[in-house]
Amino acid sequence: MDLSNVPLIVDGNSDHAKQVMRAVAQQVSTRVSELGHAQRLRVHLAAVLTSNLPVILVREGQRLLKEAELPADLLGPLWETTAARVAGIGS
Repeated sequence: MDLSNVPLIVDGNSDHAKQVMRAVAQQVSTRVSELGHAQRLRVHLAAVLTSNLPVILVREGQRLLKEAELPADLLGPLWETTAARVAGIGS
């Protein structure tokens, strides 16, 4: 799995720990940032919302389609287009 473009957030309880964490993270990704506890919590919350909620919505959409005896993948192209649009937000 290529993680070179995946943002990695590092922190530590000492300067040495932060340096080690940064060095390890930079071996995996070119997008390494150091954030404090409060900022990491905010990033985690944003990640949970933007990652988990769409999955729940897609599953609910599939359930509704199956309930109506329609193919569960009927909306696949719509979801793919939406994901591509979301990926472009903030670029």
